[in-house]
Amino acid sequence: MGKAGKEVPLSQCRKGDIILFRGTNARNPRIGHAGLIISEQGQPVQFIHSSSNKKKWGVIISSFDESEYYAKRFVKVVRVLYKKAPGGAFFRNKSILYILLIFPAVT
Repeated sequence: MGKAGKEVPLSQCRKGDIILFRGTNARNPRIGHAGLIISEQGQPVQFIHSSSNKKKWGVIISSFDESEYYAKRFVKVVRVLYKKAPGGAFFRNKSILYILLIFPAVT
């Protein structure tokens, strides 16, 4: 998943981009967690993801700035939605579409 899409700076991310993190071991360079950005460009970054935290588990909405946890594990943001079309978005990589379908719609 880390090779799909086009990398964009965190400051330019927008709704529909994928935010990628290392897993629970911040020293392991492999991508182990992903979220779907739900905030608009220029707003504080919020994303929906599946959490295994004992206090908050299941599919949740988190803010990137809410703790150092995400900053320590942040890898990059990738854009997989390239243009809006009358019937929806265009996906360069169809496997990303299947991944996005596991997230419920949040607006």
